[in-house]
Amino acid sequence: MRFTKLTLAKFGMFTDTDLDLLPEGVNVVVGANEAGKTTTMAAIHQLLYGIPTRSPHSYLHSNSDLRIGATMRENDGVELEVFRIKRNNASLISPSDQPIAEETMARLLGGVGPEAYRTIFSISHEEIVSGGEALLKGEGELGRALLAAGTGLTQLNSTMAKINAKVGELFKPSASKPLINEAIARFRDSKAQIREHSQSASAAESVEAKLKDAEGLEKRLESRYKELIEELNLTRRIRQVRVPMERRRSLKRNLLELTEEGPLAPEAIATQLKSAQEDRREGNSTLASFQADLESLDEKLSKLQFDEALVAQAPEIEGLVKEVGAIKQNMTDLPGLNKKVGDLERSLEALLARVPEGCRRGPDGIPQLSDVERSRIRRLSDDSTLVKDALERSRTELENTKHLHNRLEDKLKEVPHAIDVSNLRSAIARIRQEGQLESTLDDLKKQIADSLVTTSAELASLGVNIEVRSADSVPLPTLGSVNELDRIVVETKSAYDVALAELNRHEADLAELNEKLKAHQLLLDPPSAEQLATARTLRDQGWKIIKELWLEGSTDQLPAEAWSRGLPLDRAYEDSVKGADEIADRLRHEAEAVEHQVTLKALISAEELSIEAAQSTLESAKGNHSDALDRWRNLWEPYGIEAGSRQSMDEFLLNMRAISEGVSRLKVLESQAGSLEETIERSKVDIRLLLNEVGDQPPGSLSLAGLLARAEETCYSSDEVREKRLLLERSLQESQKTLERQEASFQRAVEDHDNWSVQWSEAVVPLGIPADTLPADVSDLLSTIQEIEDISLDLKEQRLRVSGIERRNLKIEDSLHVVLRVLPHLGIEESNTEVAINALQARLTIAQNTAATQKALLEQRSEKADDFDRISRSVIQAEALIKWLVSESGFDDESSLVEAIERTDRVKQLEAEVGEIEDDLIAAHGIPLDQLAREVESFADVDIDAKIEQLNSRREECEGERNMVAQEIGGLRAQKNSINDSDEAAFEAERAQLILSEIGNHSDEYVRLTLAKYLLEQEISD
Repeated sequence: MRFTKLTLAKFGMFTDTDLDLLPEGVNVVVGANEAGKTTTMAAIHQLLYGIPTRSPHSYLHSNSDLRIGATMRENDGVELEVFRIKRNNASLISPSDQPIAEETMARLLGGVGPEAYRTIFSISHEEIVSGGEALLKGEGELGRALLAAGTGLTQLNSTMAKINAKVGELFKPSASKPLINEAIARFRDSKAQIREHSQSASAAESVEAKLKDAEGLEKRLESRYKELIEELNLTRRIRQVRVPMERRRSLKRNLLELTEEGPLAPEAIATQLKSAQEDRREGNSTLASFQADLESLDEKLSKLQFDEALVAQAPEIEGLVKEVGAIKQNMTDLPGLNKKVGDLERSLEALLARVPEGCRRGPDGIPQLSDVERSRIRRLSDDSTLVKDALERSRTELENTKHLHNRLEDKLKEVPHAIDVSNLRSAIARIRQEGQLESTLDDLKKQIADSLVTTSAELASLGVNIEVRSADSVPLPTLGSVNELDRIVVETKSAYDVALAELNRHEADLAELNEKLKAHQLLLDPPSAEQLATARTLRDQGWKIIKELWLEGSTDQLPAEAWSRGLPLDRAYEDSVKGADEIADRLRHEAEAVEHQVTLKALISAEELSIEAAQSTLESAKGNHSDALDRWRNLWEPYGIEAGSRQSMDEFLLNMRAISEGVSRLKVLESQAGSLEETIERSKVDIRLLLNEVGDQPPGSLSLAGLLARAEETCYSSDEVREKRLLLERSLQESQKTLERQEASFQRAVEDHDNWSVQWSEAVVPLGIPADTLPADVSDLLSTIQEIEDISLDLKEQRLRVSGIERRNLKIEDSLHVVLRVLPHLGIEESNTEVAINALQARLTIAQNTAATQKALLEQRSEKADDFDRISRSVIQAEALIKWLVSESGFDDESSLVEAIERTDRVKQLEAEVGEIEDDLIAAHGIPLDQLAREVESFADVDIDAKIEQLNSRREECEGERNMVAQEIGGLRAQKNSINDSDEAAFEAERAQLILSEIGNHSDEYVRLTLAKYLLEQEISD
């Protein structure tokens, strides 16, 4: 048999909860504390074997509402859905609440009783622990299974399968997943990690030396790489600025030629002239267009004429036009309204003939009933059925209540009186209030045993050999002393590292200074001061010749040609300036080189002194750090452990303090367990005595839980009898009260029927009908009277509408007559009101459109005339301004001034282009233009692309060497870091100890299970 679905309809904390289970394999249900796992186990047990009389799972749902269900599949595949409810008998039912025989459930269970199911298939954590102990002692359900192996029960095979499965989870010779196999593999990994992180001192020194050499080479390569980058950037910059610099020189030459063509115009005059010329051109064009527009408007105005008298009557005519629709509607509605009035008069006459002669009427012959009288008649008509039904219902209920009262009196005589169990209940409550004493005691004993095993393992893993219960009295170093020594170790180590770094820095600086001194070379043939003076004299002579040419316009050709040596004068002067600057730069460079050599030698001497001082400081720091490490080891020596890092020793202190606290809690648990055993024995004696008082003799082998359950069952039986009798007594009292109420209700129903008859006879008097007339007939008469009143009101309304239409038509005709009398020249007849109004509207529309057109044209002509005068004045002003500007600027005519302005614009354009080139060069390179010019000149005869290609090749070669050195440094640093993993090796050693302890625990359990398996196999073979 197998569960495929579990339904917790109403049980414990669950309401309408379904668990859909897998048809094959194992279903595992997990959850946090208080999630309902234990409640679910209890639900399955009670589904199979019945809900007890007093269920502890009725705190949310009452006992009578408890309901558990499941769908179970038999071995042949047939499924059966059952439900279990709280009932003394026939508690196993189908989904349609039909009883199912208990033999069906017994057949599905295969002979497994409730106690066997609880101990084998519904086991808690505590029962697993106690079951293992019972196995070794031959007690409990498993022990009985061993003793009953020869009977061939299926439970024996199931137990053997469980033991084999658990043994397989712990260890298999060639597997890797069982717990012991997996722990052994982890232990081997830890040992390999310890070997991997352990290195020799000679290996560390070798790696340190190689790393230092590689880092020095890396610095030298970095310096050479930077020099190549600087030279490459200079060459690329010259290639970029060559073309812009040549363009700048050409633009300046064009600018000089343009200024020699003629004078320039001031910027302010140029702007004013252009604006005045544009105003004059646009004004003349606009005046020609406006003149044609004015002539066209005058021609249109001369052709427009309209009827002014007709336009003056526009408000009256528009009012008549609005009434045209009303006239049409009135003429359409009036025949229909007259017919409707006649129909209403005939209907009213027919309805009045149906009203009784005795009915009260008004002066117009219409029946008169007040709203109060109508409401009273309708209310009494509606109450007729209610009063009769209430009378019949009261008579039936009175007879039923008398019958029920007699049955309750007979049942009460059959129920006996209950016994007094108040003392027994008080004792149960007192013991229950103290909690689950026996399970609590088992928990305490388990906690004590677990605590002893755990604490022993923790002490062994720490390497401390003391008795467990004395662990809380071991003196430990204070946190202050540990912090002080750790601070000294850290400070001395830091001082040593700082001194070593300082020495390395000074040595690196000294090597760098020596390299710079070695690389620094003076020029072999520096220029003399006489050469500088000669070059400057040549430059000054050229400047004198050029200045005379610019200022005086002429010069002596022989000295100029001799000085320029056949070159153009501007090129010869640029060469003289460049030559003088180069000689001055070379002299300044040589002076700086000599000064730089002296500075380097002084710095080298200072660095050598600093290295001697740093070596002395390093030796002192090394001795201080060694003393601090000795004090740190001495601090931990009294406890029989080897001093490690601060982190590992902090963990040792934390572990020892945790062990001390655990031992203190262990002693408290042992004290609680002893006190709890005494309480359990006293409670068992009290329950037995009280059960004897109520006539119950429980067996002597019952536990406290069994005694409490038996006592609660006795109390529950007594309560059931008491509650049943009390319920019957209360029901009888309620029945008596109900009987009295039913008799009073029947009497009131009779009185209500009599009162209704009297009121009905009074209410129908105004209608002139007999008192025994049926309410339905009276209701029809009221409907007829209401219909008469509605038709009478409608008739009055229709008559008023007819008279209103006639008055409105007459008023419209009078207004039309007044308008036509003012406009006799139109010749419109009044015989047809609608036609006359439409004719007036058509002629008025024509006259109004003509008047509006004339007004718009007049306004348009006035605006055009104003614009024509304004633009004429603007043209005259522009012409006067142009003449004044020509005279003010000193030119002969307007065309000469225009040519000067165009020449000025070209000069500005060239200057802007030169400025843009110069700004772009400065922004792109951040170097003065003079320096850029010198750099370009210095590379005049150099193939720049070939030089850039050569520099790129040298840079790539240097970069490749840098990458190789960087990879070598990375590998050496990784070796150094692996050598420094001493803390990792210590951690792996501690981890290996914990794994050994774990292997020991699993091995103990494996031995116990193997022993149980052996005993069970022996019983089976016997």
